[in-house]
Amino acid sequence: RNWHMTNIGIPGFWPHTALYVGTLEELDARFDQLGFVPSERIKKSYPAVYEALSNVDDDGYPVCVLESVRPGVIFQSLEKSAKCDYLGVVRPDLPQLEMFHALLAAFSHYQKPYDLNFDFTTDNALVCSELVYKAFQTSGKLPFKPEVINGRLLLPPNRMVEQMASHLNESFRFVLFLDASEAENRVVEGSVDSF
Repeated sequence: RNWHMTNIGIPGFWPHTALYVGTLEELDARFDQLGFVPSERIKKSYPAVYEALSNVDDDGYPVCVLESVRPGVIFQSLEKSAKCDYLGVVRPDLPQLEMFHALLAAFSHYQKPYDLNFDFTTDNALVCSELVYKAFQTSGKLPFKPEVINGRLLLPPNRMVEQMASHLNESFRFVLFLDASEAENRVVEGSVDSF
């Protein structure tokens, strides 16, 4: 989102990251080889997440994206979350069980406040890239490496994208890049190279 005030102070081209988790029905279909029904596991372990994923937004779109924005970690529809000038989609290349555990790790942060201190060393509040990092941290297979910036350990979204891009076809798969042209007032599908 080119002209959002929240971009101030966030370095690089990509100022935000989010997790597309899907609807409960999509989760059940995606993880159909696990030997259990994912939505039932979510309902038992994270009832508030199950309830959120059972809803639609104010415009009637299903809630299916988990992200940390001010005021905190929330679920939104893809239509609301992806309403932006540029959109890149990259999928971690992990076995089903590891991917499901990553989603459960992300769900454990639902409703936590936004981390105005940008502190990756605590879990009581999270920024967007911290949510993604902590979701996949348990797998140990993704090459996300936070770094010390201005005395704080963090992984800004742009650096996260750089790390994903440098490991495409190893740890991540490129899915989609929508590239905006403000001058022409249109969006075009970009290539992996333009991403």
